[in-house]
Amino acid sequence: MTASVTAVYEKGIFKPLEKVNLKEHQKVRLTVKESLTGNAGLAVMSESSLKKDWLKTEEDEAWKDL
Repeated sequence: MTASVTAVYEKGIFKPLEKVNLKEHQKVRLTVKESLTGNAGLAVMSESSLKKDWLKTEEDEAWKDL
């Protein structure tokens, strides 16, 4: 399984902010990347939630005259 998960680092422990499908005590490899803040962070977070709409053919139709 490969996934990107947002987590908080507290007192030496990474705590995921969303459910992960792992067995108890399962070992994983972490790659740590600081979160973006401000508008840049908002844009990155919005991209994944809007991706579903961007790929719809009706979106092309709605924006074709711009």
